[in-house]
Amino acid sequence: MVSLPDTIHLGTIVILLLLLPAVQSTVVLPKPSGPYNTRITTAELVDKTRLDPFAPNRTQRAIMVTVFYPITKPSECDPLRTVNYMPLATAQFWDQEFSSYGITNATLENFRSAPVAPTPPSRHPATTTPTPSAIAATVASTGYVVLTIDHPHDAFIVEYPTGPPTYAANISSAAQTSLDLATRASDVSFLLDQLGANDTVRDVIPGAGRGLDVRRVAMYGHSFGGATAAAAMLSDHRIAGGLNMDGTFYGAVVERGLDRPFMLFSNPKSMPNQTFYGDDSWAETWPRLRGWRRELALAGAAHNTFSDIPLLTKLLGLSPFNATSVTGSALGTIDGARGFDVITAYVVAFLDFVLKGAESELLRMPSPLYHEVTLVR
Repeated sequence: MVSLPDTIHLGTIVILLLLLPAVQSTVVLPKPSGPYNTRITTAELVDKTRLDPFAPNRTQRAIMVTVFYPITKPSECDPLRTVNYMPLATAQFWDQEFSSYGITNATLENFRSAPVAPTPPSRHPATTTPTPSAIAATVASTGYVVLTIDHPHDAFIVEYPTGPPTYAANISSAAQTSLDLATRASDVSFLLDQLGANDTVRDVIPGAGRGLDVRRVAMYGHSFGGATAAAAMLSDHRIAGGLNMDGTFYGAVVERGLDRPFMLFSNPKSMPNQTFYGDDSWAETWPRLRGWRRELALAGAAHNTFSDIPLLTKLLGLSPFNATSVTGSALGTIDGARGFDVITAYVVAFLDFVLKGAESELLRMPSPLYHEVTLVR
């Protein structure tokens, strides 16, 4: 199962940092709610068959991958520990970026991930730490191997085990957006190819004996990550199902559609007869989703409710937010912890449906457990 996070919006980072000037002590995310403990590893994968179209010196395309995987063997009862929630250079980047707002140093460095099991050494140990990924860790704790990709020159900053980090390119035109989307989709296919290779998997997942079976995977993404999930499905039939969380559709998938399960999960603004971020991509794409399809809406959600940020603000005692505030319009009015629980429950239900054939009632009818969710169609 492959998970793709989207780049966090600049405005959302500003809001989060403005909320956190007094954070001085360590804040630890809660342990994932699934039955398994998890491990986290990171690795750099270089595609020697492609040049990076956004790199100034046209170097080979190199992605950073974070892997969250469950510990299923009883003998692996390791003591748990926390790791940095955000890589150090990334946290320092944001501290410097927003120093003009009066943000104190070491704000984001104070966040620690949920407790995880220590990772055994590999031949090429990763030296970076996970990207924001509480949702991925929770999904992994239910029994899935979850991978997230940092797409260089798309994200604000991507750190590597060796060498300097990469920074965002100026992707602004329609042509550049199309190229970015195609590059992301190629990154996904490259990653799936690598996961099927024994040597790569042994490096990425220490202790793994062989390559993973990637003939049938599922994919979810938020915002542009949702567009990536659809685009990657269109070009790579190993992706058996996709989930777009509050993202505009771009590219050929709008016209060609998909023939495998696809789910839309949004805030109520993208329900029928309402405009979704100034475009009609959901209405255009929906009739062309020829497989199983579902659209859900989460009451009290905003665009960035589908990220980790509302959970972070809840841990600091700042959530929920007022609907008329700037913060509420970006992060939503639903309680941050509650929104996180609802979203992860439906993500897992969708994955169970696609990969296990388990038809959850959550996807068939309104649930009294999650009254905030409307089955739109």
